[in-house]
Amino acid sequence: AFWAFVSLLHDHGLKPFFLPGLRRARVACYQLERLTQDRLPTVAQHLATLGVPYISFGMSWCQTLFSNSLDPAVLDVVWDAFLSVERPAKMAFLLSVMLALLSDLDLEATEPQRAHVVHANDPRRLLRTAAAFRVEPKQVLDLEAGFEDDHHDHEDSVFASYYGHARFRRRHIVASNDKDDEP
Repeated sequence: AFWAFVSLLHDHGLKPFFLPGLRRARVACYQLERLTQDRLPTVAQHLATLGVPYISFGMSWCQTLFSNSLDPAVLDVVWDAFLSVERPAKMAFLLSVMLALLSDLDLEATEPQRAHVVHANDPRRLLRTAAAFRVEPKQVLDLEAGFEDDHHDHEDSVFASYYGHARFRRRHIVASNDKDDEP
């Protein structure tokens, strides 16, 4: 299991999702939000109405490759597809799968903590839907270029609530403020 994880980090490009500051994960959540607003405006409006930040589910989807959200049979097929995608297109593939999952959300959900629960049970259908939402690698780069890191303190408070303790927030903000003071 250890070497498989090392391979995912280094050979399949997941290491940036775990680096200090989690910038790649925050960028991915920003990209997902923008793509959802563009391609699934009803879903985007529903999540906004409930006050559900994309980081509350996008972070775990990226860092676990959906293993905390999908049934094992569905996960096997998604991972097989992810592992076969060339490295430059991996983020585009992940975003396509995330859009496919969001397209199946229950728009009747009224509880923010249940608003992003997915019920994907047909792996072939999920991949067909992801293919229909196909995100191009160029779109990924364009959206990344539009990401502004000026909401860092706000994001840190979201991380603190996401991880459930203020110690993360204090340690991270103090460390980032110390870096700002460096010449």
